[in-house]
Amino acid sequence: MQVMLPLVALLGCSGGSNPSPGVAPDPSSGPAVPGQQVKLVLPSALDGNIGGYLEYVPGDYANSGHAYPLMIFCHGAGEVGDGSDAALTKVAQNGPPRLIRDGRFPAGFTVNGSTFSFIVVSPQFKNWPAASNLKALVDHLKGKGLRFDPARVYVTGLSMGGGATWVTARDASTLPLIAAVVPVCGAQDSDLAGARRIADAHLPVWALHNNGDPTVTVNNTEHWIRDINANAPAVPARKTIFVSTSHDAWTRAYDPAYRENINGLDLNVYEWMLSYRK
Repeated sequence: MQVMLPLVALLGCSGGSNPSPGVAPDPSSGPAVPGQQVKLVLPSALDGNIGGYLEYVPGDYANSGHAYPLMIFCHGAGEVGDGSDAALTKVAQNGPPRLIRDGRFPAGFTVNGSTFSFIVVSPQFKNWPAASNLKALVDHLKGKGLRFDPARVYVTGLSMGGGATWVTARDASTLPLIAAVVPVCGAQDSDLAGARRIADAHLPVWALHNNGDPTVTVNNTEHWIRDINANAPAVPARKTIFVSTSHDAWTRAYDPAYRENINGLDLNVYEWMLSYRK
């Protein structure tokens, strides 16, 4: 059975401290600005639900000429907005865009002897996101010529955005686009057909949640991992259940210093994602 919490039930649950300046305004969908997280306000909403987004490209983007891994971050319900310059500031309250805003997001991650730098795109949703929204975003980024590696597209999100991550992973239109997903306290319960589709596609999954989450039940994560692994994926779906009665599993999950031993390697979620490609 699919369970999706009403948007109003999650509003305010994912907010962090008051955002500080650190997101440069850019009311266009024009060229990337290397080393900065910019606001891009769209003239018309993508798929009717993305009015704008934050975009970060590595500092060497203008000179390197090569394609970069793309991480799409989906925010929580407390950060919904119309994509205007003022509203986009909220998107940097949590997760990777907050780390970028605060200067705490690493410039590079070394995996299997190679160093990678992420492009990070954080859309702002007007309402509860759908898989078609993420498909429209990827098409938009391709269309404007953003130089990302199509074999290294990763989706992650928290709470409402964690639910969007699950929905994007299970949907037949978006599943082929994704190399790995990291849902954090995802507000979407498992469905058997979706879990089977994820397993059959051998999509790597690492889901994180607090065991006593009062807002989004940990059963969502437990059920997804159980149902995916029941279908024998090539890469077993992974879960981390923190001991906490808070909804906030994302501060720890997205901290680059948080690592787990996975197949003999100490990896954070970013290094884990980069371990996989299409």
